[in-house]
Amino acid sequence: MGGEKHWNWNGGKMLLSGYVYLKAVDHPYKNSAQRVAEHRLVMEKKLGRYLTTNEEVHHINGNKTDNRIENLELVIKKLHYGKVKCPHCQREFKVK
Repeated sequence: MGGEKHWNWNGGKMLLSGYVYLKAVDHPYKNSAQRVAEHRLVMEKKLGRYLTTNEEVHHINGNKTDNRIENLELVIKKLHYGKVKCPHCQREFKVK
């Protein structure tokens, strides 16, 4: 028994490494289980295009399951460092 009739059905969402994944059979960047991270799908919908393999979606508040568009920002992989603290004044800022 699978899908909605399965005892562990949760609306088609799956948690993997703290991220929410959704079934996306036709997505060009789906994983081997035919799933894509929900935060990537939300950003793609906002942009109206697929993300490139060089792009990542950062969760601003650090909560990997909070996939509201206002909590997401697009970053380039090599520049995705997140928040750092100034060693002199202790103020936090983002490095991109």
